[in-house]
Amino acid sequence: MKIGIISVTKSLPWAAPDEVMLHFGAHAADQEHEIYYSAHPALEIEPRLPARHRNSISVVRRHAFRPARVHQFWQKHCSSFRVFERKAVDVIVVSAGSILDAFHQPEILLYAQRTKLPLVYFCHGHSAFYEIPDRNALRDLLGRMAALVFAADGNRKDLESQLAMDLGGAHVIRNACPFFLEQPLPWPAADSPARFAIVARLDAFWKGHETLLRVLSTPIWKSRDWLLDCRGEGKDRRYIGELAAYLGIADRVRIGGHTDDIKDVWRNNHALMLPTKAESLSLALLEAMMCGRPVVCSDVGDLGVVVKDGETGFLAKGSGGNDLAAAMEKFWQARAGWREMGLRAHRISCVLVEENPAAKLLDVLTAVAGSFRDRVPAKNDARRF
Repeated sequence: MKIGIISVTKSLPWAAPDEVMLHFGAHAADQEHEIYYSAHPALEIEPRLPARHRNSISVVRRHAFRPARVHQFWQKHCSSFRVFERKAVDVIVVSAGSILDAFHQPEILLYAQRTKLPLVYFCHGHSAFYEIPDRNALRDLLGRMAALVFAADGNRKDLESQLAMDLGGAHVIRNACPFFLEQPLPWPAADSPARFAIVARLDAFWKGHETLLRVLSTPIWKSRDWLLDCRGEGKDRRYIGELAAYLGIADRVRIGGHTDDIKDVWRNNHALMLPTKAESLSLALLEAMMCGRPVVCSDVGDLGVVVKDGETGFLAKGSGGNDLAAAMEKFWQARAGWREMGLRAHRISCVLVEENPAAKLLDVLTAVAGSFRDRVPAKNDARRF
């Protein structure tokens, strides 16, 4: 089978949906399928391709849509995605952070409206905070999809409420940690100071850095012995440092940037803080759990499926500061049990790996491609662009 993947990641060198799709691509290639990965120039996918798959996973670059008439004419008659028609792929996955991403990149929407090849929309994350600008247009887009896949059932339910329609036929394929450890990492040698990490894109509003820093700057937390390690890259790197200084906690907050060695982060930190406003089942969360670390996070997406109060960490019931403060206080009072929480977290992360989400997605795509072949006469060639 030939599989096309459209990545919507535009201005970042790498994103969690691409990590998920890279693991899927490697799994599919192991089963002798061919992969054609359409990506923006900034996406650093080639260095991450396993050496054994560099002949079976082809990366095709495309450029951002421009509103000029010449570009619109070119897109209409010679689409950036023409490789899928030229290679006669069997099914295409649109790998997106949100269900709205296709509207932010008009070339994807135009292609979805015109291609005769079967499309599967994989929504890696969605939020009830998003405003739907045009419900009819979104319903029309979803109606063109051969299948919908969500990385979290909570994301599906949010969208159902926003569209006032049932998406019960959609598939839910939860993420798993990209690596497997038979045993969690050793617990950090020193329990004082408490070492927290927030591993997320440096987007202070959506990922919750603002909320976390405000909680940590309250008198009760200033009286405690802790350090915070911020890991990630993004537009708010400077602002987060400025906010920590403004709140009087800059000496306890380290902004370390992105790392390819996530295990090194968890060798030295006790717990993940993830007060995010939009999530599915975060890879950063699953990595922390695989390493044997408890979590304090928002109850969004399907984070509440794996994070239970007092068992693998604590849930903030909402995304506001009071909710996060309450969860962090419970966590602090339970610090004698942090290591045991981490052990339980490791076991849950291992179970999710065993569920093999890449194989589940391949099953969905195989079924879609088979249904499409059965429905379309052999002489009916896919429309060319």
